[in-house]
Amino acid sequence: MNKKTIEDIELSGKKVLVRCDFNVPQDENGEITDDRRIREALKTIKYLLDNNAKVISSNEDTIKLSVDVTNTGDRKAIEKVQAYAEYNDSRTITPHSQLCGIKSIELDKGETKTVEMEIDRYWIKAVLNDGKRVDPDGNIAIYVGGHQPDTVSDRLLGYACERVEIK
Repeated sequence: MNKKTIEDIELSGKKVLVRCDFNVPQDENGEITDDRRIREALKTIKYLLDNNAKVISSNEDTIKLSVDVTNTGDRKAIEKVQAYAEYNDSRTITPHSQLCGIKSIELDKGETKTVEMEIDRYWIKAVLNDGKRVDPDGNIAIYVGGHQPDTVSDRLLGYACERVEIK
């Protein structure tokens, strides 16, 4: 039985979560002595981007999001790309989606740019009603868009945020 690789999959427009292990050996001065894991991960990420996949990369400390934003208005504008975390299948119940990242981008009329955002895992922890941050025990839905992920905002702005599930 042959194993499938990413080259066997149609990637264009697909959201792909890449889990990277960047625990690399270092000498006593903190210099990396073997960067093979980093180089191999970059090959995979470059292949995905070259094939028009929407890449979300993750390691133990951060989640990296990449999203294309297009100004469909009739003049130059500043867009705020927002990332929200939600914990639907967890025993860790939170009352609302939690803002975990935001980035501004300036776009000319009709212009499209790729926005990259790195979110520290600290900001993805669930904030309980008493203010404590805890690691959720289920899947986390990450929503990325120009507004918070709710039906009222979707209706007012005419589109829903992109959604991806992570563990």
